[in-house]
Amino acid sequence: MLGSLDTSKKINWKSHVSPLVFAYNSTRHESTGQSPYMLMFGRNPRLPIDAALGLRENQQEITTNDTPEPSPLPQLYPKPKPRPRKRPAKRTEELGTTQPDSKKNRTKSQNGT
Repeated sequence: MLGSLDTSKKINWKSHVSPLVFAYNSTRHESTGQSPYMLMFGRNPRLPIDAALGLRENQQEITTNDTPEPSPLPQLYPKPKPRPRKRPAKRTEELGTTQPDSKKNRTKSQNGT
């Protein structure tokens, strides 16, 4: 995007980064169906045109019914399944028997034997 600027504007390219990042984050992506801003904050960004038109935050989208649309976040990112916390008893026993052996080997290598 910065490459498409006029040569005269490229000199002051740093001043164009923030508006370009905001535009990118406000644009809906085809892969997710949502804008990065929506995925991060769970709502659409407040654009300068919204302020110019005098729209409040809850008036950004015009809907045909009064029921709010459900957030797409639970469908996109379901809760992870709980993982088991206990180790199987057999593996615990194996670890208990190998630890003293590794200590003996470590002591032997430190003593030079």
